[in-house]
Amino acid sequence: MREVTEISKQGKQVIQDFIQALAIHEDLNPKTLKEYVSDLKNFINWFETTDQQKELFQVENVATPTLTRYRNAMQKMLIYTTSLITPQWRSGRSSALPYPPLW
Repeated sequence: MREVTEISKQGKQVIQDFIQALAIHEDLNPKTLKEYVSDLKNFINWFETTDQQKELFQVENVATPTLTRYRNAMQKMLIYTTSLITPQWRSGRSSALPYPPLW
């Protein structure tokens, strides 16, 4: 995923409120909460920087079409990233990787 740029104060507040609510009402591992923060930052960054939105993040502005566009954008990014790596894996040329495989 691309590097997350600075998100708006509104976006940061939404994340903080959500994580606090989860910490109070759910029994979640701190690592899970950190992962939620990362996912939300990525989503809010996409929301605030996409050509279709050009507005600061507010939960009220998120609807099904917004989530669908985000999912499609992430799938395209995954396909692109995978296409850069997969041919080397399929060819069996592990030496083409800059590091030894972990499996």
